[in-house]
Amino acid sequence: MQGVSLTVKNFRGLREVRWEIPAGVSALVGPNGAGKSTLLSVFEFLGTVVFRDIGSAVLATGGPVLFKHLDAGDADPVTFAVERGATLWELEIAAGVGGIDGDFGERLVVDGRPQLERRMFERNGELAGQPHAYQTGKSALERLSGKSIDGAEMIDLFKNEAGARALPTEVYRAGRYDIASLRRGGSMIDSATVLSVTGANVWSVLRNWRDRRATAERWAFVRDAMRASFPGLFDDLDFEVAAQSVVASVHVPGRSRPIPAHVFSDGWYSALLSLAAVASATEGRLVAIDEVETALHPHAIRSLIGAVTERALDRDAMVVLATHSPVVLNALHDRDAVFIMEPDAATQPVRLSDHPNREWLQHFAVGDAYAAEEYGAPPNEAA
Repeated sequence: MQGVSLTVKNFRGLREVRWEIPAGVSALVGPNGAGKSTLLSVFEFLGTVVFRDIGSAVLATGGPVLFKHLDAGDADPVTFAVERGATLWELEIAAGVGGIDGDFGERLVVDGRPQLERRMFERNGELAGQPHAYQTGKSALERLSGKSIDGAEMIDLFKNEAGARALPTEVYRAGRYDIASLRRGGSMIDSATVLSVTGANVWSVLRNWRDRRATAERWAFVRDAMRASFPGLFDDLDFEVAAQSVVASVHVPGRSRPIPAHVFSDGWYSALLSLAAVASATEGRLVAIDEVETALHPHAIRSLIGAVTERALDRDAMVVLATHSPVVLNALHDRDAVFIMEPDAATQPVRLSDHPNREWLQHFAVGDAYAAEEYGAPPNEAA
């Protein structure tokens, strides 16, 4: 199984990141304001760079104000590097005071051989061995799609079956799922097979998965995981089309008639949407969910994490969970899969098994130690 290496310098509140993201499920923890959400937004930023342009990526992830870390020097660029296997993609962006200068350099290297290269402040570069005139603020990585090069694993990482989406272009934030719209009007009818960032298309997505042979296993995964997470509240779903919308009703164990989905709790919806987010990630892809524990009972959390872990391993996928929940952490078991945004660390995030107090932490369950502030605690002002 193959993970991804991510390096970031000077991006917003992130001075320096060196993160080996493993295959399977991993957790990202740390105090409020430590940079967990900013770190996840790197994935959104890079995806927007690849399939749109740098200006759009900057606006989509907070705008030009404080795009560059406050402690970076005037001449220091904002840099990113993504490495998978023998493939490395690097991006550096000139960021002036108060905004973005708009100049950038990028490089794609496969087995030590450059396939794409452009130096910062130069207009032209080389693409697959040929001169390439760059458009303002536009990466050339997407242009390599379909060309006879060895960088397919990097290009594939920046796509999903919905087309021009990326690694992952959207980070799912459980606290921002649009549950109210689902209750009010259901999902618009469409052919989508990837959950949107708000989850608003979930009924269409689940219905499409169920009715297509190629994706029926995704529907089965969500259904079976919901049964385990909510044993008294879920057995199956029915879908109905009304006007241009798809609505759902829920078969509950022990009841002869289904119940309209809009009466179910926020936690029930949150689990369903997070499971659909994970099922949207095809083999070898990365999906990130912020606050997966939102509104969930410990039993539901443990069942959900167990199902997601099994699927990630089976599908060679990467699932990153940004969390504050001790229950989530205890459900993971693997200390190598827990990463901490420690406020005083020079390089973020810190793997729990590499923590300076790792011997002391061995005495605690992972989640209990986090709850007790043995690691990932806010800075001590008195110190």
